[in-house]
Amino acid sequence: MPKVVSRGIVSEYDPDNDRNGLNVYYCAVCSEYLLALDTELEKLPRRRTDGAFIVNKERRTATFKTEEGKTLLIQRAAGFERQQRQHCPGCQLLVAYAESADAPFTYVVDGALSLAPK
Repeated sequence: MPKVVSRGIVSEYDPDNDRNGLNVYYCAVCSEYLLALDTELEKLPRRRTDGAFIVNKERRTATFKTEEGKTLLIQRAAGFERQQRQHCPGCQLLVAYAESADAPFTYVVDGALSLAPK
């Protein structure tokens, strides 16, 4: 019978990720831990409407630690957009939004997160 020596996590190499691991992001205001992502946030594509980073949850490993806020209807040039907003649990800063809780894309607000806590 095999003996378990350690319980480690195996991850595969991603050439798009220089750090080759999970990148942890914190709230830019209160330094609360908010996001673990398998790539650098700056390498993700951006929305043309507001410059938010696009996290494709079907292709990326992303873990958000946010509070779900209200669902708002936002008027854009091309029509209306539904946003399920996600806030920092520490200071209630708007961090991200999606069309719904089970939507494939989450949009991270530019400037809401930082790599190192203050």
